[in-house]
Amino acid sequence: MTPAVLARHHVVTNPDGSMLMRIVKSWFGTAGLEPQRLSTCNSLSVIVRMVAAGETVSFLPLAIVAEEIASKQVRVLNASPKIPEPRFFAAYQRDKEGDSMRSVIDVARRISVLANVLNDGHLGRRGEAGRLDAPAT
Repeated sequence: MTPAVLARHHVVTNPDGSMLMRIVKSWFGTAGLEPQRLSTCNSLSVIVRMVAAGETVSFLPLAIVAEEIASKQVRVLNASPKIPEPRFFAAYQRDKEGDSMRSVIDVARRISVLANVLNDGHLGRRGEAGRLDAPAT
């Protein structure tokens, strides 16, 4: 799936300022395009239902649509170019730095990997949702 092809479809993502919106804009921007119809929604579960109903296309982490993929309510489309990898950051007060904080960050990283949030990138469409990459650094 290319930006030129997908630009003709209704795309739904989280509002401006969100990681998913930045990914959508960046991916379409690689071709100098914007989606012809772009809507926003704060609820990932509502976006998933819209994609499963065949109403929209979205860029979603596979971890939140695993059941829909398994039941063939959604399917994964390969994006070309590859969807940019989001980066995750841990922010904390400098005076809280130490072994405890590093442990919390390590647990969050391991949970993200186990939950299949940090994986290869794919694009989601009509019965298909996509996975987003993030370096585990």
